[in-house]
This record gives sequence, C-alpha cells and structure tokens, in this order.
Amino acid sequence: MSPWRMMNEWGVPPVELHSMLYQYTKQLHDKGEYVPALAVAGGFTFEDQIFKGLALGAPFVKLVGMARSPIAAAMVERLSVVQFRKDSFLFMLKDLEIVSMRYLLRKRVKKRAR
Repeated sequence: MSPWRMMNEWGVPPVELHSMLYQYTKQLHDKGEYVPALAVAGGFTFEDQIFKGLALGAPFVKLVGMARSPIAAAMVERLSVVQFRKDSFLFMLKDLEIVSMRYLLRKRVKKRAR
C-alpha cells in the first residue's frame, strides 16, 4: 500500500496489469513476432507469490521483482543490530562505571584505614 492516495486508487491493479501483459505477449507470440524475456513487479510480497507470478506469466515471464518487503526486512534487521550495539555499549559503560566506582571506593577505604 502506498502512502499516496493516487497510487492506491488510480490506475490498474498489478494482477490486471500482469494479465494484460500476458495477453499482449501471447498475441505477439501467436503472430510469430519476437518476444523478449519479461520481468514483472508490483504486488508481490511473499516468496510463494513469486512462483504464482512466474506461473501466471509462463512461458514469457522469466523474472519477478520484489522491492518493498525485502527492503523492509533488511531495514528491520539493521535497526535491530543498531539497537543491540547501542544497548551493548550502554551495558559496557555501566560495567565500566561500576568497576571505576569500586576502584574509587577501595582507594577511599585504604586512605581511611591509614
């Protein structure tokens, strides 16, 4: 789903576009014209839909493109790693503070003992 109303409500849905592409390509093929390998994209979210797209466009469609879902997954992973590193760094700082506080307390205790 697009954040812009135009992209959601105007135009032709991806399944219709893919169907029209197949029909036009079939007409060219039946006339004996050259048909290049085709790639389709848009509306594919999950892995199983790639196979559906290839099956619906067979034998002309050779590639199904996906962008939003793999990019979203990669961005979530990236943010998770960044947050993990940030948390790890904060834990390291806390550990460092605890160690330094213990060191300072020991110094004070030794000074008072003298």
